[in-house]
Amino acid sequence: MDMTEIYDDPRKNDPRLTPLGHVLTSETVEFKIKTIFGAVSWPGKNPGFAVVLGVSPRPRLDGRDVFLLDEYESDDMRILVHQVGVLNQKYKPYRWIGDPRNDSADRFRREMNEQNRTDLSFQTSTIFDIELPYQYLLPKLKHLLDAKAKTLFLKDSKVLDYMGSINADEIPEMPWGAYPAIEALGLGVIELTDNWDAEEKKHVTLRWIREMQEKYRRPR
Repeated sequence: MDMTEIYDDPRKNDPRLTPLGHVLTSETVEFKIKTIFGAVSWPGKNPGFAVVLGVSPRPRLDGRDVFLLDEYESDDMRILVHQVGVLNQKYKPYRWIGDPRNDSADRFRREMNEQNRTDLSFQTSTIFDIELPYQYLLPKLKHLLDAKAKTLFLKDSKVLDYMGSINADEIPEMPWGAYPAIEALGLGVIELTDNWDAEEKKHVTLRWIREMQEKYRRPR
């Protein structure tokens, strides 16, 4: 396969294959991406990590394809938040998932918004209520990466190295902050594949109900 042809033709420009950080054209977004999410996990035992993920417009029998578009890693909170702002301007995600209870991150976010006249915010997730999240995150990610029914495309992401370094007996006791790269990816992927799809279906159903009510409304 000629990779140059894939990258040059927007209709063939497959975001499952393009390099991380690849600049997306408006045509590529229109034809290949249903929506874009961002997710971030703050520095802990390892550096903090931000990801930008896209999801395919057409679902398969085993779910929608999710693909990593970009990532960034830093153990400096201010730099990490600043780079999230850069990614936000580049990709315009529908939402950013991140723990809003971190005071340092929130302070840097507000400073950045004021300086740049932006309105970046981090939305919470029910996953943050799980005290030891890796028993939930890792099986989910590994299932989506399984070659037999792969729906998660990470390219040459650093996350794969982190996932490969974990021993199975460590997983039950691993807290938030152990591997922020895995946490950010898990947050974004689960919000896209589970919660957002359910939310989208709910909106479609409500819209259909309203249309039917309007169509068959009895004349007064």
